[in-house]
Amino acid sequence: MKYLKFLALSIRLSAKSFSIYRTTALLTIAFGILFYIVELLSGIVLFQIKPNIAGYSLYDYLLLVSVAALISNLYMTLFIVSHEMLWESILEGDLDGALIRPLPSLFYYSFYRMDLSVLLNVIMTIPVMIYLYAQYETFSLLGTLGFILCIALGVLCLYTINQIVVSMCFWIEKGNALLGTTEYLFNGVASKPMGIYPRGIMLFLSYALPFGIITNELWLMPIQGLQLRPIIILVIWNSCAFVFVRILWNKGLKRYASAN
Repeated sequence: MKYLKFLALSIRLSAKSFSIYRTTALLTIAFGILFYIVELLSGIVLFQIKPNIAGYSLYDYLLLVSVAALISNLYMTLFIVSHEMLWESILEGDLDGALIRPLPSLFYYSFYRMDLSVLLNVIMTIPVMIYLYAQYETFSLLGTLGFILCIALGVLCLYTINQIVVSMCFWIEKGNALLGTTEYLFNGVASKPMGIYPRGIMLFLSYALPFGIITNELWLMPIQGLQLRPIIILVIWNSCAFVFVRILWNKGLKRYASAN
């Protein structure tokens, strides 16, 4: 119950921040929508020239782009503000409040604030995806449920990678310099067909850094049915990564120096 109360409080405070910084929030929404539309239009123009790229049709590619945008925007909605505030708190010695609360400190700072402006970009992406899926003749309910699970696992993947980056601030003063790189790398890689990459890079993007699997395999599930391979890989990868996150966080707290 205390976790739900904390999440409800976080959402209320995030909504207040949204209303206070309306101009910034509206710009975030506008640029998010603009970039998404530009990427969709770029795909449409590209497939006018060549109707098949690495085995992908136009609708396949647009779904790939949309799934990548959905996962990235969900991560940013839930975690990006908290991660940005966390590295500042680590460097400035302001973690004391989180450490004495009746909640695990990692949970507290993971959901400390949310970026509700990006949530509108998430909402905009969903009807586009529904329209694109409607262009296919087949539909699998079980595959759709697996797809939703993999979306959550994809968001968790981005969270764990960025949490590792932020936790490095316990050891490296400029450890936050890589924060944000994960989303750029994910959007750049995951929105492209895996077939365009050499085999070595494909293997890397499947197992070491599973950005390729997150989008290239899961978007097919609502059409072709449930696929266990991407689910198993993402569950194992996220489980190992989260264990590492907890170890890194606990070791980092031992090095933490309070400003007080």
